[in-house]
Amino acid sequence: FTETTQKFFFGRKSVVEQLRQKLELASFVALIGASGSGKSSVVRAGLMPRLRETGWRVLSIKPGFDPLGELQRIFANLFHRRDEIQKVYE
Repeated sequence: FTETTQKFFFGRKSVVEQLRQKLELASFVALIGASGSGKSSVVRAGLMPRLRETGWRVLSIKPGFDPLGELQRIFANLFHRRDEIQKVYE
């Protein structure tokens, strides 16, 4: 499931709310589970839309073979000056 298919995603509201509450208290929350258990769906179709509703700025990244390069491209959309991007990496 993704944000575009979130209307079909149901039954995980309590998990999504628990994750959202934990993110209010900590800057990092690990979501651990077996392969195929729905971790990505909970994040993409549940948590990300919920965070957006509550005013968070949410970015999605697929790191691929160049995770830092991909992160830099994402940040480039947020910052218009290259020196601002460089400060993030220092």
